[in-house]
Amino acid sequence: MMGWVTMDQPNSKRALRMAERLWEAGDLRAARRRYLLSVRHAPKNRGAWGCLSSICMELGNLHEALHAAHRMRILCQQDDTSSPNALALSCIQISRVHAEARRTILAERYLRKSLEIYQKVDAHVLLGSSLGNRGKTAEAMRCFRRGLRLDPSNEECHHFLGLTYKK
Repeated sequence: MMGWVTMDQPNSKRALRMAERLWEAGDLRAARRRYLLSVRHAPKNRGAWGCLSSICMELGNLHEALHAAHRMRILCQQDDTSSPNALALSCIQISRVHAEARRTILAERYLRKSLEIYQKVDAHVLLGSSLGNRGKTAEAMRCFRRGLRLDPSNEECHHFLGLTYKK
């Protein structure tokens, strides 16, 4: 679960805490309702939008998940205090929604945008996996190697690099 959030209003804080508890308990529908309440009270809370996107994706509501992920990205772009990491995470979330909807090219595009903004191992793993699945093994291997340069002990990078070598 993602938990990077700051809010001003007591109602949104309460809704957010309750949403996190519900999510942890596995009540995704109730958590979704609480995250919706939270973003209604604090519409500039990019973390709540990101969590809402993740929950909607788990529920299979890809349209709403994509909307929430795009809202998170817009807020990250508008906020001068937002870190490049947060903007990269929003691109990764958009990519995950596109991948779930089998829109591979769009998913890869957002992973590449993420990597232009901030180098994250999970973006390299996701992009490498997608490329490998499409038969682009050389490019996939480069992604996994770049991920290993960032984190030499990353098990996913090692695993997928090994699988790609077998192809």
